[in-house]
Amino acid sequence: MLSLSEHYGKGIQKMAFKLLENQMIDYISSDAHRMEHLEKLQHIKLKSKEIEMLKPIIEKSKELFA
Repeated sequence: MLSLSEHYGKGIQKMAFKLLENQMIDYISSDAHRMEHLEKLQHIKLKSKEIEMLKPIIEKSKELFA
């Protein structure tokens, strides 16, 4: 999830969205190790289209790791 923000840099963010658009992401997680990470997750800006692409990935992740 943090890759969808600028946390790791704009290049990583761009690649993360490219992978998302090309349906190349199977699972997603937070990778949150500090409060700063959680705060950044709260402020990620996503377009409606990106949210719709993420929904099945999130559901698949929840089923596998629940």
